Amino acid sequence: MRTLVLDENIYVTDQHLRYLTNVTSLSLKNNKLITIAPLQHFTNLTKLNIALNSNFRDETIKSLTMLKELIINENKYITGRTLHCLTNLKSLSLVSNELIDNKTLREMTNLTKLEFSGDNVCNDTLIQL
Repeated sequence: MRTLVLDENIYVTDQHLRYLTNVTSLSLKNNKLITIAPLQHFTNLTKLNIALNSNFRDETIKSLTMLKELIINENKYITGRTLHCLTNLKSLSLVSNELIDNKTLREMTNLTKLEFSGDNVCNDTLIQL
């Protein structure tokens, strides 16, 4: 299995998911309770959608260096401290994510697609990108 979509569930656990290490695309959008702390087992991930979740922190994504696309819309706890570790990242969506600052985005020189809204990005940063 390469793609796994577990969107809009009440409860998602890593009890069996940790063995699906060949998954390259994982969507965990808008889940109520997630106990998938060890996303580091998903080392082959190239696409991750963790929008509308409050269970994920910076440390959750730090080891996912193969990621090319990351969707963290309306995620209140990812601050951007570890985004620079994702050197293969080409696409970043951070709609209504106020914690990612201009300095973080300027460091992400490989981005080819950036989606955002809100006040987290100023025009000067967009010119520098």
